[in-house]
Amino acid sequence: RHLTGIPRPDYDSGWVALTFNTTVTMTHNLNLTEIPSLYQFFLSDTDNPVLGTNQILSEHYGLDSNNGTIMEYNDANSIYIHAGDSRVFYNFNFGNIEPTTFVSGYCRVKLWK
Repeated sequence: RHLTGIPRPDYDSGWVALTFNTTVTMTHNLNLTEIPSLYQFFLSDTDNPVLGTNQILSEHYGLDSNNGTIMEYNDANSIYIHAGDSRVFYNFNFGNIEPTTFVSGYCRVKLWK
């Protein structure tokens, strides 16, 4: 599905497996000369999440170096996804929402030049 007036991303990684204490390299081949004008970064604990059924998270960094995931622009044609030493994702208990944590899961990156 495509939103009216918003171009499709120049790069879409699809859902890529990610586990704690690892780095995944994603090669986008966009030959970037500057930071992309827009990006989206998602995490889930399932490989093909369904909106409203599975967790789909857009926050990607937690409390400290042991929790969370960071996206790094490596060079003109690739990015790194670094997962924390002990968890891919963790968040606090906010109000009535239970804490979310997982040590392995999937990430998806979309980039617009």
